[in-house]
Amino acid sequence: MQAFLEALGFLTVFPVSGLKGTPSEGVAFFPLVGFLLGAIYALLWVGPLSAMSPELAALALLGLDFVLTRGLHLDGLSDTFDGLFATKTKNERLAILDDTRIGSFGVFGIVFGAVGLVAAVSALPGAWQLQGILGFPLVGRLALVQLAYLGEPAKESGLGYGFLAALPKSGLLEALLVGGGLLLLIKPSLVFLAWVVGVTFLWSVTWAWVCQRAFGGITGDTLGCHAFLSSLLYLVSLVCLT
Repeated sequence: MQAFLEALGFLTVFPVSGLKGTPSEGVAFFPLVGFLLGAIYALLWVGPLSAMSPELAALALLGLDFVLTRGLHLDGLSDTFDGLFATKTKNERLAILDDTRIGSFGVFGIVFGAVGLVAAVSALPGAWQLQGILGFPLVGRLALVQLAYLGEPAKESGLGYGFLAALPKSGLLEALLVGGGLLLLIKPSLVFLAWVVGVTFLWSVTWAWVCQRAFGGITGDTLGCHAFLSSLLYLVSLVCLT
């Protein structure tokens, strides 16, 4: 229970008491926190938001997701785009990640991510809407855990380093078991499960390589960026496959 509360307090704005400040302890439950967020979004989608157009409903979900997660992953997307596309050295790119100001690439990242998520959710066929909405927060957080175990810290300070340095050895396997079980709950299909986990793993390996080349490793911002892009990839791939 303590591990779950650490994950919930780290990934959301929900008030949780008794936290020890060790979110790495709860990595196994990151997919569960994502699933709970997806359940909230799905209930709103079939309830109050059902009276809206798909586009407006998807925009409302994006706003709610931003509030409930403190914009953690969208902020990582913005900072990572600023650093990734700068024609700088690795150390200079890392300095850009720590800069609180947002550049033109960061603005593009926010617009790209927001428009992409709204377009993908609103384009989901009716039969797959709930699978998409339930699954995208889960998949994003499962991908975050995968990346955390695939990459090395880019620097020996900051939130990202503290998180990566304290990862439990069994965290990845536990997160895969939890995430896999929840994905089967969303859609009871081993083909669906293998497809989501396989695509997410390949994308995590690719992103780890990109981060190594651009920044010398993983940071908190690149983890957040990866979570958001993985959620978007899941939604877009659902739209394309259906």
